[in-house]
Amino acid sequence: MTPDRNKETKQKTQVIKNTCNPIFDESLEFDVNMSEVSNYALEVTVISKSGSMMFPRGKILGKAVIELSQLDLSKAATEWYDLDALE
Repeated sequence: MTPDRNKETKQKTQVIKNTCNPIFDESLEFDVNMSEVSNYALEVTVISKSGSMMFPRGKILGKAVIELSQLDLSKAATEWYDLDALE
């Protein structure tokens, strides 16, 4: 979670093994004051954990930055986001 990058704002999902199309059906919750939420963004980074010829272990596959000010936080959201390639 940006702008505060620390242990309290970093969460990890479970590792999905042996698939090129993982599905993450998980909920993540963060404690943010509603008066400050427009200052925050959720940064999602996808990392290869298994390692292969195509995706070496630990390689960052891409990331998405989700501006919380653009969401209706009064209800749950299920959205698809494109990953930006990292150089």
